[in-house]
Order: sequence, then C-alpha cells, then structure tokens
Amino acid sequence: MPPPLSFLHIPPNPPVLHPPPFLPRSHHRLSLRTDPPPRAAAAAENPFAAAPTAPDVEMFRGGDGVWTARTPTVVVLWDLDNKPPRGPPFEAATSLREAASLLGRVDSISAFANRHAFTHLPAWVSADRRDRRDLDRAERAGVVAPPVPYSCAVCGRRFPTRPDLTRHFRQLHERERNKKLGRLRSLKGKKRQKFHERHIAGNTKYQDAARELLTPKAGYGLDSELRRAGVHVRTVPDKPQAADQALKRQVKHAIACGVDCVVLVSDDSDFTDTVRNARAAALRMVVVGDGCRALGKVADIWLPWDSVQNGEVDEEMMRSGRVPEFRYEEDDEQDDDEFVVDWDTNELDDVVDDIVTRRTKMFGATTVSAFAEEDIVDGILGRRLKEDDMLWSSDDEDDDGYLRPQQTSIKKAMLQYTTMRTPHTAFLVLFILSCLGTGYSGGAQSKFTSIISFGDSYTDTGNLVRWADPVLAPQPINNLPNGETFFGRPTGRASNGRIVLDFIADALGLPFVKPYLAKGKANFSTGVNFAVAGAPALNLTYLQGQNMTVNPPIKSSLGDQLAWFEKLKPSLCKGQGAECFASTLFVMGEFGANDFRTFINSNRTVEQARAYVPTIVDSISRGVERLIQHGAKYIVVADIFPVGCLPMVLTLLARRDKADYDQEGCLRGVNRLVPQYQNSLLRQRIKVLQNKYPHTTIISAEHYRPVIAFLHKPGHFGLNGSMTLLTCCGAGGPPYNSDSSTFCGLPGVMACTEPSEALQWDGFHLTETAYRLIADGWLHGPYADPHILHVAH
Repeated sequence: MPPPLSFLHIPPNPPVLHPPPFLPRSHHRLSLRTDPPPRAAAAAENPFAAAPTAPDVEMFRGGDGVWTARTPTVVVLWDLDNKPPRGPPFEAATSLREAASLLGRVDSISAFANRHAFTHLPAWVSADRRDRRDLDRAERAGVVAPPVPYSCAVCGRRFPTRPDLTRHFRQLHERERNKKLGRLRSLKGKKRQKFHERHIAGNTKYQDAARELLTPKAGYGLDSELRRAGVHVRTVPDKPQAADQALKRQVKHAIACGVDCVVLVSDDSDFTDTVRNARAAALRMVVVGDGCRALGKVADIWLPWDSVQNGEVDEEMMRSGRVPEFRYEEDDEQDDDEFVVDWDTNELDDVVDDIVTRRTKMFGATTVSAFAEEDIVDGILGRRLKEDDMLWSSDDEDDDGYLRPQQTSIKKAMLQYTTMRTPHTAFLVLFILSCLGTGYSGGAQSKFTSIISFGDSYTDTGNLVRWADPVLAPQPINNLPNGETFFGRPTGRASNGRIVLDFIADALGLPFVKPYLAKGKANFSTGVNFAVAGAPALNLTYLQGQNMTVNPPIKSSLGDQLAWFEKLKPSLCKGQGAECFASTLFVMGEFGANDFRTFINSNRTVEQARAYVPTIVDSISRGVERLIQHGAKYIVVADIFPVGCLPMVLTLLARRDKADYDQEGCLRGVNRLVPQYQNSLLRQRIKVLQNKYPHTTIISAEHYRPVIAFLHKPGHFGLNGSMTLLTCCGAGGPPYNSDSSTFCGLPGVMACTEPSEALQWDGFHLTETAYRLIADGWLHGPYADPHILHVAH
C-alpha cells in the first residue's frame, strides 16, 4: 500500500474524537510533534494549503510493546446510481481502491444502488456486444480470420472462430460445471467443503473463461464484478433518494466510528450539507466526480472520475486536487494566537448554546466527551491542561482500564474554565468542547442515567472470570484473542470486542456497565451488570433435581442474579425512595441458550428440551415482574438466539439428511422446536405484562431475526458470506471450524485474520461486528419495539 500523503493531515493536532473500533485501544499514546512553519510562509509555498506540512504523528503501542504510527483509515462510499463505471467494473473498482489507498488504509468500499442499476445496460456495453456480434458473423462467413486461433482457457483446445469456442465451452465445461453443482448439493459437512474448494471455488480457469464467453442473463455482471473486486454491494429499495439516504447514514456512521477520511464517489449536490457537516466533525472528505461543482467545492479534495477509474491518480494529482478550506478564511497576517469574537462576551452562555444547537442538528448530541486528548488544546492555548480540567475522573475508568466518556453540561464546562487567562481563551475551550459530541445519537439528551442488566455470556462483562478465581478453573474467555479487537486484552466478554450491552451504554452516553463481582473497587452509580456466562434461566437446584449435568455448577441463574440485585438495592437507592429507578434502563438479557445446552449435554433430545420451554418463559416473566415490583420503569426483554445456527450446535447435532437444514444452513428442527417456540411464548407473556403494568415500558428486543438476516444476506451487512457458519476463533476446520473439545482462548486456538467480516466468534457467541449490528437494531429499530432511543428521548 502506498504511504499516506502527508499534506492531508490538516490542521495541526487533528482531534482524535473516536479512535477506530478496528484498532486496539490503548492508553499508551505518543505524539511526535514538529514546530509548524509560519502561516505566511506556508501560504507562500502553496496558496491553497490550509495547514502546515509537518503534522503530528499519532503513535500507539501494540500488545507486543512496540510503538507504531497509526495509519489513517479510509472508507469509500460509491453512489452507483450517480456514478456507474464507464468501463469494466472490476478494473474501475480496483483503480478506485488504489486511488483511495493513497490517503491511508482502505477499510471498506461500499456501493449503493437500486435494482435498476444492475439490470440496466449502459451504452458502452451495448456497443461492445454489438461489435462482438458483427465480428462473430464476419468470422463465420470467412470474411475475417483471427491472427491466432481461439484457445479454450479450461482445456486448451483451439478453434477457428469464437462462436465455435463458445459452443464447445457450453456443451462441455458448462455442462460439467452443472453436474458438479448437483453433486455439491448432495454432500454435507467436510466432504461438501472440500468438494467446493477443489471443484467450485478453486476452479478459477472456468470462472475466468465464463466471464469472457458467457453473457449474463440480466445486466452485464456489475454486481458480481464489483464483489470480485472486494466491494460491498448494497441494493436499496426502488424509491426516490433511497441510495442518497443510505449514503448519508454511512457518512454519519463513519463519523461515529472515528474514520479519518471518506471518499465519496458522486456528483449529487444533495450531499453538499452532508459533506460540509462531516468536515465540521473533523472528517476528511474526498469527492470523486465529473466536475468540481457544488459538491466538489465543499470537499477537502476533488478528483475527476475518469482519471480515478483509469488508474491515473497519483500523489501529484491528489495534491493538485485540494480545494481551498471553507473554514479557514481569516487573513494570513492575523496573529496565530489571536482569537477574534464578534459576539458580546457578556452573553457567552447564549453563544455557546447556539453553537451546540447548530452542531446537534445533524448529530443529535449536546454533550461533552472525554475522548478528546490533552494535545487537542496544547499548543492552541499555550498551556497543558491537567486531567481534572478535561472533565473526567477516576469514576469514568472501567475495570478494564478503558476510559469511557463522561457527559457534562456546557454550563459546567464554562464554570471550570472561568479561571483561564482571558475570556477569549475560555471561549475557545468551550467551542472545542462543544464540538466533541458523542459518536452515536443520544448523549445527555437521554433520560437514562444508569443501566442494570441481567443475562448470560451474551451480556456478561466480567463476572464469570472474577468468580472463577479460586472457585472454578481459569476460564478460556479470560485469554486472548478474546477482547483483542477493541480492548486489546481479554475483559471477560465472550467476543473479540464489545457486546450489545456496551453499544447501548455508549449510545446513551454512559460508561460500560461494570460487573457486579467487581464490587470491591467499582462505582455502581451509572449501573451494574449481574449477568454471568453460562447462567441458565432455571436454577441449579431444579436442574440437578431433573438429573441434569450443569456446567459450570454455580448458582448464577436468573433467580440468583435477582437476589444479588435485591441485596445491592439499598446501596443503589440511598435516600431516593420510590423514584430510585425512574431513570434506570433495565436489560433482561438472553436466557434459555444455556438451559438448552444443559439439556443436550444431559443426553436429552431436542423434543425433550422443548418440554422445558414454558418453564423457562415462566422464569423470565417472573423475573421481569419482580423488577417492576422493585420500581423498574423501563425494561428491555431480549429473546433467544437461533441456536440451530451456532457452529457448536451444528457440530454436535449434525444430520445426514439435507432436508434437516434450511436455506441458511441452520438446523431447521432445532430452531423450530426451541428458539422459535420460546420467542413466541415470550412475546405473548410480554403483552400480558404490558397490559398488567401500563405505567411500565417493556421493550421487546430481538436476537433471532437479526442473526437470520445476517445469514440470509451477509454482504448487505458487510459480512463475509463464506464465513457465516464458520467459527472465527476455533479449531477443527471446515465446515464449521468448531470442536467441542477446544475453545477460543485455549493454547493453539487461533482467530481468523478478518474478524470484522465474520459473524461467529467462538462457536457459541458472535463477533463485535454482529453485536454492533444487533445493537443498532435495538437502538433505532426494527429489532426492538419500541426502539430504545425513542424511549430514551
């Protein structure tokens, strides 16, 4: 990959608002700074330069202790409706990726269009096909002879005309291919995987020849060619502005995820405000189009589309494509240390509130985040601030050592800075802080000030690993690669990073919910998590009385967690009375998967396990009712995952009959008899509770439907379609890479190279990417009724 261009990093000391989730977070950061040249001198060298050419180099220390420069992250968003390729799609997408790589590390390329874009034949395709038909007729008539005979790319046979070659390919190789596909459909397990790798996916000669000789039934293969080039192709509904709305959401998401640069391939002027607002949020915007029009003029860099898709973009063109900064219009002779305020400083409150109000029209946040580092203001104010000045305290640091954002009102920020040297300096700090809103929508506008959660390993944030010492043996989830994607080390979460509960807390502007068993050093004022990995809905005594084998054999069921809550309640509600939990969001996480695992491990059949489902639903329902009786006003109740789609279950309950599997490859009978049945009963019970307690808001949240959606259309969600049922961190190889004798975190078990594209993490649990998508469905809909942010606001 070409090195990032140095002149893109403007202005000096760019604020790192949200470090990207795909890089390991670390407290160990280093800023290598060189003194910037005077602005006048820089302007003389390049009149369009908006920043000095000697930027900060942000460093981070990896798990091996080595300091490394952080490469800027780039996301490419392609409006196919507005800017379709004007030549072969694969070459155009490859050239686009190469041009974007000049800006930094390209994390993803996503293309958006409606169905019409994939069935429409551009003029250049029609012209090419017409010319090809004319040449074929001339060759058959003997008018034209090729300089060398046509050769079959599969078998090597030679033919005098291209129609003869095409006829041979269809009659022999295409027929053979169809036979192999029929054979593939009759195989299962490892045989199917090996056959697919050898005869289907591995037969690149056939694929190359088919692209050359066979004409697609519809369109010209735009979808498949873009996917071959590594582009995530997303089809939007056939509605006006549907692609535009999807692209705008992706730009907002890029801001929230801390992406450094977005390349927008479009000339649509409807994106003008989106680009302008993104730049205001410190996101570098590069526009690729046919002319530097309204959209190109508000971007950081504009590039011609023809040059990009022809592979003509280099560093010099990238530099010449810089657009004058729309935010830096002050006179070059103005002193750098001078900050001119046109408003009356006696009305500073109104000024700051006005700035924040304008800022929140797009991002929906009026809060201050502690993601900002000291170096943001160092050099601007001429002094280094203390930690206390940056509005965080020891209470904001989780047990895992990661600093979470603390939400603070603008008025409080102003009071803390009234002791600064000048009113202008104080105002500048407030201006900077007002621009550091939270990445998700929510923040201080949320009515929730704490989260109390219950559940099993899908919700546990560290209780089991604290319980394990010394009662239980060391748990694999307390070893790498668990937690490596986000935290950089294991935290007791059964995933490579964050889980659904973490994303909900972040969206509400709250710290990550602390585990209950960390009570010796934890402050539970913003919430507490009672969930324990392996926890069943039914208690230990009941299960053992049914001759069940329970693992781990500890009292961590839903009833036990509720007992912990009742024990802790007096300390949570000191002097607050009946309204203690009026601003608390209760999360009743998934229960039932561990009960099902216990039944299977105890040699019960799936049909026998179904008989316990009503008892499990009764336990969950009684738990929700107990919380309501304790004063809970807002409760999220989650359903159960499609356990028949989990690699470990697919391995343990493998079937020979292909009719036992649905179109996603899941065990049809397992999902129908257990999770679908339980979720149906649970929805009915939630309706009964809603009618019985009309003053309590019960949010019905889903795990089942989103996971099925990920399996059905993985590419739509940025997931790798070949890995949907393959364990990322596991052992055993295809088809599921899952082995009941090993587990992620044990010696010799490695994680896949791209966990961000995987759905399944360790055979039972999902990846951070999947949990983020589920959380998004809970926060904004459609996988929660009502969705959480609607209730929060």
